[in-house]
Amino acid sequence: MNHGGNYQAAVDCFGLTTGVPLKLDFSVNLNLLGMPPSVERLLANGNFSLQDYPETGAETAVSALARAHGLPVEQVLIGNGSTELFLSILLGLKPEGAVLFSPCYSGYEEVCTVADLPVKRVMRLSADNNFAKKTSDTDLDKNDILFLCSPDNPTGRLTPRQEILTLAENNNSSWIAVDESFMDFVPDYRDYTLTGWELPENVIVVKSLTKFFSVAGLRLGLAVCHPLTAKKIRKAQLPWSVNALAQAVAPLVYADKVYPEKSRQETSAAREEMDRILSAIPGIELFPSSTNYLYARLHSPWNVSTLAAALLQRGIYIRTYLDGEHQNYIRLAVKKPAENRMLAEAIKDIYEGKSYESDRKVSSASHSLMVVGTTSDAGKSVLAAAFCRYLKRKNITVAPFKAQNMSLNSFVTADGGEMGRAQVVQARAAGIEPHVDMNPVLLKPTAGKGSQVILAGKPVGYHQPGDYYQKLDGYRKEAFAAYKRLASTYQAVVLEGAGGAAEINLEQGDFVNLNMAEYAEASVVLVADIELGGVFASLYGTIQLLPRRHRKLIKGFIINKFRGEKSLLDSGIVELERLTGIPVLGVLPFMEGLEIEEEDSVALKTRASTGSALLDIVVIRLPHISNYTDFQPLEQLEKVSLRYVKTPETLGNPDIIFIPGSKHVVNDLELLKAHGMDTCLKAAVNRGIPLMGICGGYQMLGERVSDPHGVEGEPGETKGLGLLPVETVLEEEKELSQVRARNCTLPFITPDVEFSGYEIHVGRTTAVNDESPLFEVVSRKGKDCLETAGYGRNDKPVFGTYIHGFFDDETVVNGLLKWLCERKGLDAEQVMQNSNRNRDLVYEKLADMLEENVAMDKVMGWLKFS
Repeated sequence: MNHGGNYQAAVDCFGLTTGVPLKLDFSVNLNLLGMPPSVERLLANGNFSLQDYPETGAETAVSALARAHGLPVEQVLIGNGSTELFLSILLGLKPEGAVLFSPCYSGYEEVCTVADLPVKRVMRLSADNNFAKKTSDTDLDKNDILFLCSPDNPTGRLTPRQEILTLAENNNSSWIAVDESFMDFVPDYRDYTLTGWELPENVIVVKSLTKFFSVAGLRLGLAVCHPLTAKKIRKAQLPWSVNALAQAVAPLVYADKVYPEKSRQETSAAREEMDRILSAIPGIELFPSSTNYLYARLHSPWNVSTLAAALLQRGIYIRTYLDGEHQNYIRLAVKKPAENRMLAEAIKDIYEGKSYESDRKVSSASHSLMVVGTTSDAGKSVLAAAFCRYLKRKNITVAPFKAQNMSLNSFVTADGGEMGRAQVVQARAAGIEPHVDMNPVLLKPTAGKGSQVILAGKPVGYHQPGDYYQKLDGYRKEAFAAYKRLASTYQAVVLEGAGGAAEINLEQGDFVNLNMAEYAEASVVLVADIELGGVFASLYGTIQLLPRRHRKLIKGFIINKFRGEKSLLDSGIVELERLTGIPVLGVLPFMEGLEIEEEDSVALKTRASTGSALLDIVVIRLPHISNYTDFQPLEQLEKVSLRYVKTPETLGNPDIIFIPGSKHVVNDLELLKAHGMDTCLKAAVNRGIPLMGICGGYQMLGERVSDPHGVEGEPGETKGLGLLPVETVLEEEKELSQVRARNCTLPFITPDVEFSGYEIHVGRTTAVNDESPLFEVVSRKGKDCLETAGYGRNDKPVFGTYIHGFFDDETVVNGLLKWLCERKGLDAEQVMQNSNRNRDLVYEKLADMLEENVAMDKVMGWLKFS
């Protein structure tokens, strides 16, 4: 076969009678992005005429291409593809003989045959030196023409520009036709191309524009040479050799400045990944390539004919060389990564002798996207939420997934399962109800007992790290099964990694990061926080530390939280992409006021008070703080300062104090007393400052906390802060419920107003005298009930409850603000203005951020939704 792109001829060549339609064509080397958007718009709009004659010499198109290359029109010719231009060169210059390299494009010999020009010499290239040309050994006879391809077809090997110019100078009575049809695919093409260079009279550069711009059906070629040489060639061209549609397209192809660079980036990344996955298959030797195809030699047990025929029976077409010394070679176009992987999988199946049914899908492209980070708190959770909302806006049903969370911020689902808050936020962004399948394994660190393990929403015990890893296989299976259920239910799944993607000390047992991505066949985005510094080093270092099989999963980088002029990053981005072959999908700006819930307390380190605040709210920063997301709605107010306080010295004179939940109530209570915070809190209450405890904080406010079963450590009893007349007994069974409650005595909510929340605690708290109930639970897990849920003092503003999440209710937040303002003599409207408490608007803002700053067309291309 002299050319690719003829599927039926290939089927006939191998004597096949297969009815499998062509699914993947690796025999032709076209841009994996498809044609430029401007060309697509031209074709869609029909903004050209096929009724009228085109310009005889395509003058407008020539002028446009000349401008695009910074050349005078006298040096530029166009034709009906590069092959037609080669024929015009032979007819116009009238050389006496041709010299070729081997292997090379078969079209050179074909035009020589048509022009009745003898091929005088063929110079053999060797695989031993990766098919490098020895131009210094190339002596040409007078008026010979040498066909020289760079990058070479089929090897992809570049010839240095100066070598070609030196060759031309040493053979100035002969002609050199340089074929640069695939030069535009080369990332550093400017260092090699002769187009735009000052050319001697005996050098002609030819480019096929149909390859890079993916318009093969148009047949469009470009030639550049000295004006005197161009004049001779132009005389040999027939009028109207370039049709009207091709003439209309020619001015558009270089007009889009983004498309060419984007094409180079994606081609380079896809080629390197393709090289990696094919090189891993025994018997396939790949040679270095600079462009959009790979040249490979097959060794035992492979046979070219057998492999090509077996692939054709799967609907996959590759370019083969069946004659001469290169008969055991193949050339493979670089296509989109998912398609390249399909080819590799098909070859592996053939190698392993797996049978193939004609109705089997060659591809089952994964609809999963994974976000991993270079570090913790790089922005993975927020970015995953953004992807969820973006896909929802595209009417794609999507679910979030994180195989394992380590977090003290948890949530209770409608059916009583416990899961990480980050996936709850992402589920809301996706417009669906949270489910424990979205976070099948949750680790909740505790003091002295390692972590509590929540499996499929239920606690299964406390494990030290060593114990945990003994149970790892079971947890991995649960995670994989949960993912599989989601993937079969939703059109897309957005996965989130944990910590840094290159935790090499944990890689072997990992089922959260790239081992999970591998299982899900997910396209992976690696995100880095530029505010931490060293963003390029962290991205590059992460890639370098990953095993080869995982590097190929990383499809793109995102730089997060950038402040400033994006162009300052350009040179670093170019170098990063050159070093890794992975494109930077986008640079996300630092966005104020998003207030998306985080998965752990890392982000608390960056919390700061607001200078213009009118109200000062304090949350006690417990060592084992949990579910501090209770207070996040209060952070979304410009006039409210929400401070996390550790020491009595920093408490100040706030308008209200909260003691949050704790994963280790007894330990944190003792530390409060050891640091003198108990005395400080009592003094604040005596000054009339309201104090409220939630969950673990509620337990601490009481007279005592008893732990008879050793739930948090050694069995025993601890004296509480004595600010609320209640007692708590810690119990082994954990309460996990969504509730609906009614206000009884909390002063900042109207009596009998109902709100929703959830309970997640071990312990039973009872009043020691007839204090007033704070709330009444009227529904638990969807069933009607009537239970006391917390207490308040009659004489002082001290309150406590087990219910989390009641500040998610706007009525409750507004009630608190108005109450605090009345106590302080402030206008409540001043405090409540400019609030950003509409979650849905925040999710929409996140999706807008992606659309404006990230190459989402690439992402959707990976997911096959574009």
